[in-house]
Amino acid sequence: MDIPNRSMRRRTSFEPEGLPPLHASSSGVQSTLGTGTGGINTPVGSHHAPSPIAMAGSTLFGSLPHGSAFGTASELPPSRASFEDIHASAGHTNTNAGSPRQVHGNVNAHSAIAMGAMGAMFASASMTMLNLLSEQNDQALSQTPLAAGAAMAAAAATAEDDGGMGHLRGISRLSDRGSLPFSIPESAMSPLNPAVSRINQPSIPRRASQPHLALGGASLPLGGPRPAGTLMRANSGHLTAASTAGALAGLGGLAPIAPPIELVAAIDQGTQSTRVYLFDKNQHPVASHQVPLEQIRPQPGWNEHDPFEIWRTVEECMVKALAKAQEDLGNVDVKCIGITNQRETTLVWHRISGQPLYNAVVWMDTRTRELCEKMAAELGTEFFRKKTGLPISTYFSAFKFKWLYEECDEVARAVDEGNACFGTVDSWIIYMLTGGAHGGVHVTDVSNAARTGLMDLETCQWSPELLPLFNMPEYCLPKIVSNAEIYGYVAAGAYQNVPVCGCLGDQQAAMLGQRCVRGEAKNTYGTGAFLMLHTGEHIVPSNHGLLTTVAYRLGTGATTQFCLEGAISTAGRGVSWLIDNLNFAEGPKELEDLAHSVDNTGGVYFVPAFSGLLAPRWESSARGALLGLTTFSGKAHIARAMLEAICFQSREVLEAMQVDAKEAGLRQLKLLRVDGGASSNALLMQLQADLMQVTVRRPMFQETTALGAALAAGIPVGLWTEEEVLLTHSYATTDFKPHIKRSVADERFVKWNKAVSRSYDLADLQDEF
Repeated sequence: MDIPNRSMRRRTSFEPEGLPPLHASSSGVQSTLGTGTGGINTPVGSHHAPSPIAMAGSTLFGSLPHGSAFGTASELPPSRASFEDIHASAGHTNTNAGSPRQVHGNVNAHSAIAMGAMGAMFASASMTMLNLLSEQNDQALSQTPLAAGAAMAAAAATAEDDGGMGHLRGISRLSDRGSLPFSIPESAMSPLNPAVSRINQPSIPRRASQPHLALGGASLPLGGPRPAGTLMRANSGHLTAASTAGALAGLGGLAPIAPPIELVAAIDQGTQSTRVYLFDKNQHPVASHQVPLEQIRPQPGWNEHDPFEIWRTVEECMVKALAKAQEDLGNVDVKCIGITNQRETTLVWHRISGQPLYNAVVWMDTRTRELCEKMAAELGTEFFRKKTGLPISTYFSAFKFKWLYEECDEVARAVDEGNACFGTVDSWIIYMLTGGAHGGVHVTDVSNAARTGLMDLETCQWSPELLPLFNMPEYCLPKIVSNAEIYGYVAAGAYQNVPVCGCLGDQQAAMLGQRCVRGEAKNTYGTGAFLMLHTGEHIVPSNHGLLTTVAYRLGTGATTQFCLEGAISTAGRGVSWLIDNLNFAEGPKELEDLAHSVDNTGGVYFVPAFSGLLAPRWESSARGALLGLTTFSGKAHIARAMLEAICFQSREVLEAMQVDAKEAGLRQLKLLRVDGGASSNALLMQLQADLMQVTVRRPMFQETTALGAALAAGIPVGLWTEEEVLLTHSYATTDFKPHIKRSVADERFVKWNKAVSRSYDLADLQDEF
């Protein structure tokens, strides 16, 4: 896997070329800093009186004892404690000895160091006057004044626009007495403090082969052509004396060198795209990347993914998310990896070669409809529910595997020869991360195993009596593991040896990301919509069309938590259909505006049963229906009807859930937590609150599936505990409260049910295709 090294531990050397030396003594540096007289925007060659800040800097440095500002060469701290060095040298500008040179900038070097050293006294007023830093960074300067001074001095390597390289405004007047060699440990190549010294100008874009020095938020190229007007000799890697002084201030014990920033990676492999998020130790996202996933639809009702395309998108997202984190934060250290995935999607691959034997059959695929109807007629629809918590449905993995065994010769041959591996998407990703055919680990977590139709909920192990019904040899199955333990280690690349130690199905991950505990519910609006109610340690059977399934088990010794779930096959998928297939809008926001342009649907009802209806109806014969059309109806009415359809389906599930919860002794729901991509649609959320007659609460960060995977992964490596995960909420929220009366919501729900009844028994219409 071609992933850049996460710590970027390389060695780059820049040697001075014929520059006169400047001895690394405190007096030498003092003379360099102390003789400049600059002011604000002083023209080149002019000699005005020193500014108050410059005078303060001269006073400060004049009072320091010998060696205390930067120390002599022998007093500098070791630079090879834990990182390879990147060497640079101070440059020599073409000015007469002792005469200050004005460069495009706002403050001279000793002023910057003085400001840093005197911290709170100068930070606010000086930053306002100089307009170098944003207001939010003034506080950071006062907290770490010496680091700020070093960072500002480093910004003396000023570059003007040249060849699209951008523009940095830094330190102006300084006396250049020659070059001062110095050595910077790699940890200093990232900002001393991410909140300090962000220059309010466009940064210089990096070139793939061009090393950079990043101090205090300024990214300075150390190679390539020299921009016009720069004080840095880019072709030889020389920095100015002021930059050197700033660097030495940071390295000489005045400010600590920041260690690598610890991150948690979360792979979120969904139906329509793959994403990777990187979270910091405060559980906030710092970088991400998303790649769409190709949909393969050989015929109506069939939906497949290429397993290697799934893996390719995972690789790409890992690479680019890490690159973004390194660009923004500098030196980072990924401590662990968590995974969340589209559930039920089924793969079979060759145990020896690692080659997939067929495309992944996606959870919404309905090719197994006839197989399911036959098994239901023979066994009864509820035959499996007592053991697995699931009905007979095209939705679940066991039925997809049975179809593959019966219809695909290559799969049947490998199974019969003992060379097949069965798994869901989580199993495939973990297998590939940990080496694939070369020692890859074959496991699945308990939440994904619960969605196959093969796991006994009581034991959380594969059920031996069910396997023969699906032609499933036990050797084909992955080992069932908890949601938070070390499964294996990444086999190659920059993530090499990083533990893979958290995994949950996407909806269980969202429940964990929402910190739901017993009696709380969440609804995730993704491709479909998935409403879950946490029922605690007890298995609560549903008598109203819901699924009983695993919520999570956060460790090998942890107690398994369970939930009730209602799955809706079409949510964001319906929005995408209007945009992509019918060209109703250019994107989701435009569609939201279109739906918002009318006050109601004009009597239009949309039943988006594109692949049947799931909970609580479980009607595979249903197909999409658009009813109530008149000549008054327009695009806006249909768009609004689609949004309302998502809400009506969610209300159906919630009502069934309320009854099951009451029978289990759980309190009635007054609050519904929401997340997922479609939850960003404010109109959809308000309609949901109106039609459900409950408060809908949306977090600021809505991708809680990725957050849940990161939270699980951080537990085994000690970043946080299960208690800290469940009791800490990291994000602000927005509440949507009902704006219509219950009687109005109830009346509209009755009409919705009438429309749904018209969508039944339409699957045979597809025979025309």
